[in-house]
Amino acid sequence: MDLNGYQGEAWENHMWGGVIFAGVLGLAYLAKLWGARNDTHGPVYGILLIASMGAMGYGAHIGGEKIHGTDPVNDLLVELKLLPEEESEDEVKDGDQGKVIKAPEDRLAYADVVVPILEAKCLACHGEGKDQKKKGGLLMDSWEGLLDGGEEAAALVPGDVKESFMIEVLHLPEDDDYHMPPPKKDQMEAHEIELLEWWVGILPDGEKQPEDKTLKELNAPQNIIDAAAKLVTPEELAAAKAAEEAAKKQAEDEATAKREAIEGALNALKQDELFKTSLMYVSQDSTNLEFTAVSLRKSLNDEGFKKLAPIADSLTTVKIGSTSISEGALLSELPKMKNLIRLDLSDMEIGSGSLEAVAQLPNLEWLNLHNTEVTDEGLLKLKTLSKLEKVYLWNSKATPEGAEALKKEIPELEFFFGSN
Repeated sequence: MDLNGYQGEAWENHMWGGVIFAGVLGLAYLAKLWGARNDTHGPVYGILLIASMGAMGYGAHIGGEKIHGTDPVNDLLVELKLLPEEESEDEVKDGDQGKVIKAPEDRLAYADVVVPILEAKCLACHGEGKDQKKKGGLLMDSWEGLLDGGEEAAALVPGDVKESFMIEVLHLPEDDDYHMPPPKKDQMEAHEIELLEWWVGILPDGEKQPEDKTLKELNAPQNIIDAAAKLVTPEELAAAKAAEEAAKKQAEDEATAKREAIEGALNALKQDELFKTSLMYVSQDSTNLEFTAVSLRKSLNDEGFKKLAPIADSLTTVKIGSTSISEGALLSELPKMKNLIRLDLSDMEIGSGSLEAVAQLPNLEWLNLHNTEVTDEGLLKLKTLSKLEKVYLWNSKATPEGAEALKKEIPELEFFFGSN
């Protein structure tokens, strides 16, 4: 029936509600006339009148739902908390994305399986609007583009896996000029190739794009269902991207807050003549600090070194070679600097005892012990520093034999003895 644009079962019910109302109301009117003419007052008129009111209410209720989009009575009950809110079909089925994640067998073969693979692995170079678009004259972001192919051959030959160039290039050696994706790009996974080959193979011969059907409707074998289950769905990609952006924003917010907190302590320290030029950020946008006592040398003593305690967590580089800091101050203050990556203790009057403090710096990668009293026995205290990469030991009491003993604990460690 032509309803002038108002199609659907609900609209048809609304129409029939109106027809029934008019019909029953007409009968009620005739019953009223019949009773008046015969001076009788039977129940027929009342019954018909009530029935007409019911028909009118039914039709009006459906019409109201279609016009306003909701059930006003139900909405009122929900608002009064007499009914729970209903979840719509489009609501939160996939975390915060508001989309239903389809089961593998319910995914459309082209739109939900093939297209995501092409988007992930091909369209950066073969998609319209990209900087490197249409490499080799090939566009892969549409059915027509796949059929047109590129400069070399037909990318897609429906039903023929061997003649489809888009499949052939996946199996070429990675050093072959025609291998796709290019060596520096993410390569196709085995399950992705399996899905593409299956899809090309089931396509009917001809240029007309077939109706997109689900894997279940296409009677896909179990190995294809399993392969589709390994794909990251568009919904999952969106969720991952949202999570990545949220994590990035959180990291930026934390870095900003940390920098603001550091600024106060740093500005206070810079009021002291010792730290005006010796304390600085590692880079403009970093929250990590570097302290270098190159210009201070012997004027930096235990008292001055202990003033760094408020910003100890933010120090990643400390160069205190040739200063007059004692081994006792090192033992008390260095363990507070848990994030130290580079530490220079060269030309200091310290021995192996100071390495007990150094051993408490889990992130240390670079250590200078040149011209100190450190011994082979002391070096072994560093065996727990798994990130340690380089140690400078020339003019110390340590020997190459002692270094080799430590190297057995940290195989990647390099030692530099220079010339004694």
